[in-house]
Amino acid sequence: MVVGDEAVSILVRSGGKIQALKCWQLTGADPSNSISEHELRRILGAEKVLDIAIGSKVCALSVPTVTLVPKRLFSSNELEKYFRLLVNPGVKYTYEYTHIPGIDAYLVWATEHYLHQLLSPYFKPNQFTHLAASLIQNLSDQSPTDYFAVYGNIRNQRLQLLVYDRQQLVFYNSFAFEKPADLLYYILLIYRQFDLKPTNLPLQLSGTLLEDSEIYKLLFRYFKSIHFLKPAKGFILSENAKSLPEHFWFDITTI
Repeated sequence: MVVGDEAVSILVRSGGKIQALKCWQLTGADPSNSISEHELRRILGAEKVLDIAIGSKVCALSVPTVTLVPKRLFSSNELEKYFRLLVNPGVKYTYEYTHIPGIDAYLVWATEHYLHQLLSPYFKPNQFTHLAASLIQNLSDQSPTDYFAVYGNIRNQRLQLLVYDRQQLVFYNSFAFEKPADLLYYILLIYRQFDLKPTNLPLQLSGTLLEDSEIYKLLFRYFKSIHFLKPAKGFILSENAKSLPEHFWFDITTI
């Protein structure tokens, strides 16, 4: 399951075969607001699959308050200090972390306490992670060994950007956007930061993006090549999921 301030996704699989795959866009979600508690409570209450005793369950949070901390600077007793300038001081948060072995760093995130309370009846403490952790590790394996790669994952109005240099992560961040031009700005900014040329280096995308959308048409004016990421070989999408392009489901199949 993936839960963020823009969408909720649920995947049930047996081996590589997907038994069920659903996604809800949170209609009340806005880049400046928290997740709609009413909407999420309704989704959780209606999905009986969450109450079934399944061998392995994972809840990947896609909250924007997340940061990478080098191992030498990390302390599990001081998680709050990494977010002093990033969180609302009047809001209560739950802080969690996971080790990313490929870059020898810790991914630390802050989830609003009410959201964690809503999800806790369905998931044990060790079943929570952050979507960025699975994306970072999965895309590292896919990226080239001899040059840069830029990846973007779009969930409604939030963009996760990752940059690799010879399979080593050199940049991760997420950005809220309202207009296609905002998204284009963030991507071009990263290309400029690493002295990469949109006409030479393909942009690799996944998530809620259609080829006939305004966003795609705008990006295609600047990037010579745009590649869509697909779930790993061996994943067999359920029939209801096939109504959308495969790249819509890439992120949830990485967890």
